[in-house]
Amino acid sequence: MTIQISSYQISDSSSVYGGEDVRVDITSRGTFRVNNLHVSFDPTTDAYPTGSFTMRLDLTDSLKAFVTSTSIEQVNTHGFNTPTAIISGRCDVRQNDSEPGPLPVGCRFWMLLVDNEHPDLPHTSNNSPTPDIVSFIIYDREGSRIAYGTGPVVQGDIKITPSTL
Repeated sequence: MTIQISSYQISDSSSVYGGEDVRVDITSRGTFRVNNLHVSFDPTTDAYPTGSFTMRLDLTDSLKAFVTSTSIEQVNTHGFNTPTAIISGRCDVRQNDSEPGPLPVGCRFWMLLVDNEHPDLPHTSNNSPTPDIVSFIIYDREGSRIAYGTGPVVQGDIKITPSTL
């Protein structure tokens, strides 16, 4: 049995939104979707971060499942030209009906999101914006990795209001 002293989980003033359906494509590795992403924290009025999201995972080397956040424990944002958010918390896993098997006991997530759209910056040379990026890892109560993925958003949009501009 290992002992781990956790770090302080201090959030900063943050707002992170994703459209109804954010689809991330990892070429030849599958897709995952983040739905109804809405996470925020205002230290002047909130005791803790609030919000939620769901994910649908269909990746080649991860559990094929549906993930629902149950608590947001930390949210931090930073950056101006490419606002970035880091969110962590707890979740529930429900496996895809086509992929039966044992469900993990305990579920924690860590997610990194990058909002690459900035209204004051020019688009790339081919006049298309750099896609937003989503990265995540989900692990069980023993620290075993359940699922992970990183890729560009090909449908939908991520909006991040960082704590400092």
